[in-house]
Amino acid sequence: MNELNNQKVLAVDCQATGTHTESDYLVEIGWVLISAAETSIERELWKQTEARLIRPPKGAAPPPRNVLKLTGIRREDLMEADSGKKIWAQFNQAVLAASDLYHQRPFPTIIHFCRYEEPYLRELYKNWGKKNETFPLDIICTHKIVQRLYPGLPRKGLRAVNGLFGYSLPEQRRCRSQVVATAQIWHHLVRELAQHYHLTSFPELKVWLAEPNESPFLKRGRKRVYPMDKRLREGLPDSPGIYRMYRSSGDILYVGKAKSLKKRVNSYFQSRGRHAEHILEMLSQAKDLTITQTATALEAAVKEADEIKRLSPPFNRALQKKEREITYVSDDLMSFRALQPDPQHLLGPLPSHKQIAPLGMLVHLLNRRTLRSYKPILRKILDLPPASLPDLQVFEQGVKAFRKEYNEKITYPLDLRGLKNLGTLFWKEKLAEMAIEQDTTEAPEESSEDLEMGAMTWTPEQVVKVLKSIIRQGIFLLRRAQWLLRLSDSTLLWADKDDTQSRHSLVLDRGAARFTSPLLSGDTIDVPKSHTSSLQERRHRFDLSTYDRLRVLTTEMRRLINDGRRVELWLHPGIQLNEEKLKKILLWV
Repeated sequence: MNELNNQKVLAVDCQATGTHTESDYLVEIGWVLISAAETSIERELWKQTEARLIRPPKGAAPPPRNVLKLTGIRREDLMEADSGKKIWAQFNQAVLAASDLYHQRPFPTIIHFCRYEEPYLRELYKNWGKKNETFPLDIICTHKIVQRLYPGLPRKGLRAVNGLFGYSLPEQRRCRSQVVATAQIWHHLVRELAQHYHLTSFPELKVWLAEPNESPFLKRGRKRVYPMDKRLREGLPDSPGIYRMYRSSGDILYVGKAKSLKKRVNSYFQSRGRHAEHILEMLSQAKDLTITQTATALEAAVKEADEIKRLSPPFNRALQKKEREITYVSDDLMSFRALQPDPQHLLGPLPSHKQIAPLGMLVHLLNRRTLRSYKPILRKILDLPPASLPDLQVFEQGVKAFRKEYNEKITYPLDLRGLKNLGTLFWKEKLAEMAIEQDTTEAPEESSEDLEMGAMTWTPEQVVKVLKSIIRQGIFLLRRAQWLLRLSDSTLLWADKDDTQSRHSLVLDRGAARFTSPLLSGDTIDVPKSHTSSLQERRHRFDLSTYDRLRVLTTEMRRLINDGRRVELWLHPGIQLNEEKLKKILLWV
């Protein structure tokens, strides 16, 4: 009989502002009373799990923004939550009730990676527990069990192990979902412990965990062991295409593109390969693989963008929809309209109002006669807390230096035309800084995170640098929008490196991509009838999928030209851009 399978345990999870109990504090705690035999029904687990927010201690610093972002907890919700004393009383009451019911004290408890949770639980007990009570939990760390059962698994965190067993976790780290994940992991670990180590009781498990772990995988440099069967990837073709990775449950994990499916997919599974943390976490769960071959790498790249929108794989960071939506902005850059333009909102399409809003607010700030009460606006422009903003004197000096340096380029009040002139100037400066000359196809990808503003020591020179970056970024996005509108109804032709007889063809009709058979010399070029559409008509049918598809295509066009391919873009039966013309245009979009 497997006593451990029926053993009642408390699954617990905590979320804190950091790892040090002296300076950080808990913001949430969750728990559920279960046994391994009961944890297979996820819906019931969610109903049974308790989760409580905890009000920050008096005088404590506000919770960091990264913690709020990771958890999805709002500051106002924390301020309205119960105190740590009250939450401990509720939690302790649940523990003692279980202890009395099952005659076990301290009560068996499971926590994944208890190294972080246990100190906070002991701190709560120390502050609010009764004097004559002992610490009420007998804790086992499921992470330590995983280390022994799956020593070669690339990552052994809660998300990775839960995914290994076919479950998924929400993106935001809340205690309820983390507790459910811990219980699900326990369900599988108990079965594995009985099968491979004949461990059938909680005391036996504690003794086993106390023994030295002699696994050779703990030594640095040992090979990783991946869940995916090697046979799934051994016979992949050496050709372009899309690959998809799945959990054992069939849930999609990741979609990627490749020039060579064989080389790209197998590159993930090198025993000591260097990968980002989120990729190692994904590989710890990936059990299945499917592919779709394409005629060219460009086709794979364009179709990957569409596939990511369709499937929303959790480990694809780029090209996800998330909170993005196509936006149009007014000429004064202060008014926004999502999804569809109107007569007052014709600048766009833009991938998000968040990327263009700082430019409008900056213009509003620069056109003011006085900079008094500047902080509320500047906070929105820089997206920084008040304590991280430059003080008024430094900011005024920076604005004065900016106006002095570019006085000949500015006419007040500063309008869109003046901004475009400045944006063009600043983009040229950036190209020069990066040693990118007109005969190269690699344009820098502009980003709103171009400057690490949060870590700055503010000086007037830094203020000037930030003002230039905001203008450059905003005008770049407006310039790119015009390019994508024109690209959305066109035909792209390109040749393989050594093929002078045929060319690949991609027809863009109302933003949708249609790949045709290769064209031989003399074949008629298929230019879409929609090429006669006005820019206004094109704006009205733009969506986020179209935006990302054409942005990816723009990047692929740069690569083709950089690779020495013969490239032509037909915007109209009478308007053809060859690689030389495209090379110049692509520097700016």
